[in-house]
Amino acid sequence: MATLEHESQVRTSDGLAILTGLWLMIAPALMGFGSTGMKWSSVITGLVIAVLAATQEATLRGTWENWVTMAAGVWAIIAPFVFSGTTSAAAWASVIGGVLAVGFAAWSASIMAIEGEMRHA
Repeated sequence: MATLEHESQVRTSDGLAILTGLWLMIAPALMGFGSTGMKWSSVITGLVIAVLAATQEATLRGTWENWVTMAAGVWAIIAPFVFSGTTSAAAWASVIGGVLAVGFAAWSASIMAIEGEMRHA
């Protein structure tokens, strides 16, 4: 990263994405998700989001992590509608976590795109 401001913004967005991933991993234990499939979907999706955000945080380069995180966030949004027996608490936790993951990854990707344009200017 060429500027300290951009680096700080990427680190903030990645840190918030890590927290979102951790939330998706622990939410089934805290909220009673009902569906076993939904429980595992939330845990695995949260793990993917947290690991990818941590990788992005550590390297501060590459954008594929952001795209995969966005895809995982979209999955978290639609997962409650895929698994039958999902409680409303599980649905809300997953949808909100998914929206946050997509937003934080998009924020990080946009900062990295701006940084890339600055380097090539």
